[in-house]
Amino acid sequence: MKSQRSIRLKKYGIVYSAHVNSIDKNSPIPKSIFRQPEKVIVSQQISVKEKKKKKKLNEYQKFVKDESCKEKYKNMKATERMSAISQQWEKKKRENKKKK
Repeated sequence: MKSQRSIRLKKYGIVYSAHVNSIDKNSPIPKSIFRQPEKVIVSQQISVKEKKKKKKLNEYQKFVKDESCKEKYKNMKATERMSAISQQWEKKKRENKKKK
């Protein structure tokens, strides 16, 4: 019969910690690599994310952002709010075309 998973993990943990403790201090591989491999991976991912630039919002996105903060949209459901804002956007576009 197989031993329970937690018991097996405890046995592996004991063996792993014994191995890490047995590593010589003069070893070319530092102990921190054995104990915290996740941190190395996370730091590499952060540097990749930092390189990405944020895209600028287009005119419609700016309009939606400004309009959605207004009081007249606060009590509406999300779908109703977006449809009302899009209607306002259409009106604004038509007004801008007439001015030109």
